[in-house]
Order: sequence, then structure tokens, then C-alpha cells
Amino acid sequence: MPDSVFRANIDHFLETLDDSDLAPESYAAIVKRLVEEEDKLGRYQEQLEFAESRAANGRSRLDRLRWMRDGEVHPAQRAGLDRLIATFELTQRLLDNFCRQLRTQASTSQL
Repeated sequence: MPDSVFRANIDHFLETLDDSDLAPESYAAIVKRLVEEEDKLGRYQEQLEFAESRAANGRSRLDRLRWMRDGEVHPAQRAGLDRLIATFELTQRLLDNFCRQLRTQASTSQL
């Protein structure tokens, strides 16, 4: 669900809580729903942080593999490392694209 829906729900609950005629039971129920929506919104930020940490780890792994390949290795090992690096580069592009999508989603939902 887009962050904008969670934010709209949060705004709605906050407006409802401003009603001075709200019964105590209703107030408690709305506070509960407000907290639930805020928790859902927070999970998206956690997901972005998790994905960015995995992407950073992938970049480090790629750097290590390239360093190994560029060192003094047997030609047979070099060919294997080249294939491994090509696979990791593809995976890294997928991770980076996923992070970009999450960042875009987060920034557009905050507008």
C-alpha cells in the first residue's frame, strides 16, 4: 500500500482526535488505529534501510572480487572470477534499482 494512504489515514485519525465530543471508548479505539498506521508507515523506512544495507554489502563484495581478479591469479581462476563478477554485477544492479524504487516511493509519499 502506498505511504500516501497511511499518511492520509494518520491525518484522518488526528483530525478525529481533535473532536472534543469524542467518547472515551472511541478515543481509545482511534488512538489504537493511529498507532497501527504509524507502525505500518515505519516498516517502509525499515525496508529501505535494510535494502540499502544489502546493496552496500554487495558493492563491497564486488570490490573484493575485482581486487582478487586484478591481482596475480591463474588464468583459469581469472575466467571463473570474471563469470562470478558478471553475476554479482547483475545482482547489484537489481539491488540498486530496488533501492531507487523504494527511495522514490518514500519521497513521493512524503509530498
